[in-house]
Amino acid sequence: MVNGPRAQRCFFAVYGDPNAPGHVPVKGGRFGNKLMPRDMAPGDLVLCYCTGTYKGFERSVPGIGIVSKVNWPARDYRYDYLAFQTPVPLEVLRHLFTESDRFKLGNIRWDTFQFFELSEESFRAVMRGVKLTNAKRRRLLD
Repeated sequence: MVNGPRAQRCFFAVYGDPNAPGHVPVKGGRFGNKLMPRDMAPGDLVLCYCTGTYKGFERSVPGIGIVSKVNWPARDYRYDYLAFQTPVPLEVLRHLFTESDRFKLGNIRWDTFQFFELSEESFRAVMRGVKLTNAKRRRLLD
């Protein structure tokens, strides 16, 4: 049986205060999590969510990451960060996400929900309402 190209996947990553030990800034282009799937690959998309402790982007998604490199043994990946002109607030995410994704979003305070796969439906619903800071980059996602 011949397999076609791997489908692009969408994820949701939670960022806390970047000044806290072991934390990284959302714009830094790097994230690590023990729950990262083995088959995460370059080209996958990540909604980057900042908690209430992240000054300037409290409880919102200020942009997305396009995965560029995956280091499975280190449970780490790199991404190209694309900022939104206006961050998407938590209240809007709750309305746009599917029921299953809303459940995961509601549990991000627990370690097991600080990084999770997001349905394509939820990802696309968020992306329909945003503008990236660079219009050329928007074409990459259409």
